[in-house]
Amino acid sequence: MGQFCFLNRANDYGIGYRYIVSTGNEASVSMTQFADFMLDDPDVKAVGLFIEGIKDGKAFAKLADKALKLGKPMITLKIGESAVGQKAAASHTASMTGD
Repeated sequence: MGQFCFLNRANDYGIGYRYIVSTGNEASVSMTQFADFMLDDPDVKAVGLFIEGIKDGKAFAKLADKALKLGKPMITLKIGESAVGQKAAASHTASMTGD
């Protein structure tokens, strides 16, 4: 549900979006793979990520480096820092959250 609030707030500020992807538990395709694809799109000016957890830190760091080299901001909203947020994330994606 939180991702929809994120999208509504972007819309409130006149920020459009080209892609909207929900990766679920990332059983077959990861958030970093989708974001990497988006960075390659010349019409994408920035990538916004609503993240519960990062499964592959090295892949995420590589993605961030690519965004930096392309001059495309990667805006990241990391949720699940509180005990309540961690419990909510684990209940629907089994994602480990935290720092």
